[in-house]
Amino acid sequence: MLSLDPGTIKVGWRARSDAGDINALCSSIAKQGQIQPIAVRKIEGEWEVVAGVRRMTACQRLGRPVLAVEVSAETELSALHAQLAENVARKDFDVLELGRGFQRQKVLHEQLYPGTKVGATGGRGSGKGKSVRTKADFAKGANPDPAPERATKIIAREIGKGERFVQECIEVANLPRGDLAEIEKSDTASKRNQAVRKVLRKVRVERKRSKLEARAKEAEAKRQEKVEELGPEARRILHMEDNRQFFGRTENGTFQLILTDPPYGQRQSLVAHVARGNISSNFGAWDKLDVGWVVQAAPLLVDGGQLLVFAPLEAIGEYKFICENIGLTWRGAIIWKKTNPGTAHRNVYLSSVEAVCWATRGDRYHFMPWENAGAPEAHNLIEGPVCGGNERLDHPTQKPEWLLERLLRRHAPPGALVLDPFAGVGSTLAVCRRLGLDCVGVEIDPNYVHLARLRLQAG
Repeated sequence: MLSLDPGTIKVGWRARSDAGDINALCSSIAKQGQIQPIAVRKIEGEWEVVAGVRRMTACQRLGRPVLAVEVSAETELSALHAQLAENVARKDFDVLELGRGFQRQKVLHEQLYPGTKVGATGGRGSGKGKSVRTKADFAKGANPDPAPERATKIIAREIGKGERFVQECIEVANLPRGDLAEIEKSDTASKRNQAVRKVLRKVRVERKRSKLEARAKEAEAKRQEKVEELGPEARRILHMEDNRQFFGRTENGTFQLILTDPPYGQRQSLVAHVARGNISSNFGAWDKLDVGWVVQAAPLLVDGGQLLVFAPLEAIGEYKFICENIGLTWRGAIIWKKTNPGTAHRNVYLSSVEAVCWATRGDRYHFMPWENAGAPEAHNLIEGPVCGGNERLDHPTQKPEWLLERLLRRHAPPGALVLDPFAGVGSTLAVCRRLGLDCVGVEIDPNYVHLARLRLQAG
């Protein structure tokens, strides 16, 4: 254990530029002493702090020596790793600070191993640990060691996190200064954490959008035609317009099934769900409960056609009333019980279920039991998770594909033409594509239409 004058210790590059408020730390050290030593390394005969700048600063302010231990960090890269690893374990750094540290660590790593830089060998570098042998190598019978792994993979393993987390942190750190302004000007830890989460959500949304665009471009290059010109799939199309205009110009008796998820009237979400971490909770002014659209949509059903509408439990009565008053036969409500609902942040009960209101035109209609239902009729309770993972796009009420597929297999007859007048990001169209059903979607929001078209193009 070393006892050093804190004024003689150099401070190199730090992921966190501001030591923050250390008054409490000074008070603790003054009363109880320095419980945990700082880590230092010796560079050209001088001490440099590796981890523990706040403790060192507090000791300097108190005019007392600082307890330290020497660590074997021979290079700046190894010292930076020690700095980040300690703070990750203590959960001191936020995503922005980690990102700056990871980015610098990545730069230093790629300076030592240029072959690991993305694009250095025409792809993702030599990050998969594969070596490239030359003709001279084979002639000599050489067996070169595998090339070093890419920096992000090494960092992830060292800190016990996933590589995608490391990449996201770096992406946050590389955002333009304007995007980080809200974080930098935050005057409390709570505000800073909130701003960091907002920026991280933006990064994740853009990552998914970019990935979807890349998949769509690749599929488009193979197909060499637009999504609206898919040959036998030409009726699986998406209209960007108000659905009332679409209803007004579409011939009655066109569709065998209307399956849709209209606005609920939630306005502001009460949930912060792990699977929805990249989704804004502000649903916007469009989120109004209005069942009047059924009056215009119902005539588009053929005899025996069916209507399936996602709704909150509170709206079941309204849909039943309007369906019966326009001549549809009310069949009841299917309940979707979410196995991973969000968490309420107010003094209210948060519903973990949604309804699927069901009505038909006439008494004869297509109806297939669920697989393994155990009876000719299926129970009206479906259990399963909310939409998440790579399937989740930037839409606050996106329904999971597994649930839409189950409803389509149950209610859509072979060769059916399906309508989704509130298409959102095209989930119904995507599932119909997989099942070989024709589907028409209508969506007014251009951003959602763009995502839906990319989704269809990507296949």
